[in-house]
Amino acid sequence: MLRKFKKLSRIYLTLYIRQTLKFLLKRVILVIFPLSFLFIISLPPDKPEIFFEVKDHSVKTHSYLSEYKEISTLHKRFESRKFKTVLNNQRRTDTSHLTSLNFLVLEYDKIFGQTKYCQYFKKTENNYEKGKQKVYLDECPYRNCIFTCNHSLINDANAILFSGPDLENVKFSKQELYENLMSSIIDRPSQIWIVWNDEANKVSDELDIFKFNWTMSYRLESEISDCSYGCKYPKIGEIINPVEFKKEISYQFKSRNNTAVWFVSNCDSNYRLKFASNLKNYYPIEVYGSCSKYVQSGFFESLFDYFKPKKCGRDTECEYEKLIANKFYLSFESKNCSNYMTEKVWKMLYLGIIPVVIQPNRQFYELSLPQNSFIHAQDFDYDPKKLADYLTYVSSDFEMYYSYLKWKLDYDVVFTGYQNEKRRLCELCTKLNTENSIIYYNKVSDFFNDQCIIN
Repeated sequence: MLRKFKKLSRIYLTLYIRQTLKFLLKRVILVIFPLSFLFIISLPPDKPEIFFEVKDHSVKTHSYLSEYKEISTLHKRFESRKFKTVLNNQRRTDTSHLTSLNFLVLEYDKIFGQTKYCQYFKKTENNYEKGKQKVYLDECPYRNCIFTCNHSLINDANAILFSGPDLENVKFSKQELYENLMSSIIDRPSQIWIVWNDEANKVSDELDIFKFNWTMSYRLESEISDCSYGCKYPKIGEIINPVEFKKEISYQFKSRNNTAVWFVSNCDSNYRLKFASNLKNYYPIEVYGSCSKYVQSGFFESLFDYFKPKKCGRDTECEYEKLIANKFYLSFESKNCSNYMTEKVWKMLYLGIIPVVIQPNRQFYELSLPQNSFIHAQDFDYDPKKLADYLTYVSSDFEMYYSYLKWKLDYDVVFTGYQNEKRRLCELCTKLNTENSIIYYNKVSDFFNDQCIIN
């Protein structure tokens, strides 16, 4: 009898537990499903058009000469002769094939998969008549540089511009072209060879044999380094009412969330992922992109992460709306290399979002960015808790918040490709007109590789 009673008890207990679980599950579904539905329909559509508000403003390169001395000083300050040889003799600029003032620049290979600066022109008896004028140099004090992609003009070119990765392919896949290039080094010693490399990836030592004269890169020691991913310039002739500006920032302060946001898709940099994960323990961070799963989240965050938009691509309306809803952005670079600072910073400055940075060191940011426009983890001994406390302070105190945006009264920034390239090509043309020293790189691969730390 007792045995039968125990058996019935177990059966009733099992049935009770099942009924209870079913009841609870129904209640959970009734609550979560409507909430999830409301959350999903409230998401903005993912349209591939933002930076509809970013216009190609005049880059005001007419102020370039006044800044060129400052840029040259930076080059000398950081320049290391470890990688370069500077000869005593002067460069003989052979311009007999052009007018006495023109420089012909051959864009030898495609830059990021496309030709960028080529002009169409025809050769006359002793000159080049331009058939199509590019606008890259329209505001530059030196406008006597002509850009071509015609390889048959290699003997006439004063300078040849190469893309580093593409040149490696030439050596291994186009032997005849490679041999012609090597003979050009011997036959035309006054011709300037320039390697363009804006990526912080490892550079192959296969490029060392070309003995490049100049580099065009993000490094301040490069001969052409201005505005690689963005740059600032002073407002000229533009008067902003400081009272109205402060009101605008006050509205922004009240309407934006006291949070940071981060779009991250390169998961190879362990240090920045760990730092962000630790920082998130003390300060709220919205993380988007394929690496968001590596940044620590609690249970409820993980639940809502599931309903985040799966696609929120670069320069879309979706990205734009996520960015301007926050006061801070984690502008954590994927590589820790000297002077390597990408559009992750410049774009945030343009949008009025305070960038939080961890690498490279503070000194470089101070040289490049408007004063007091960023927050560097170095100031807090790279301690996530100390940094989080400061972000909490800034996000809750208007005067502190305003102090990080006040620079907009005096400066503008640019970050789009066309705007940057106007500055860069102006520096290149200025250099061709003013630099007479003969320089060549002993090992251009070391120049790039020795200044990066793997983390």
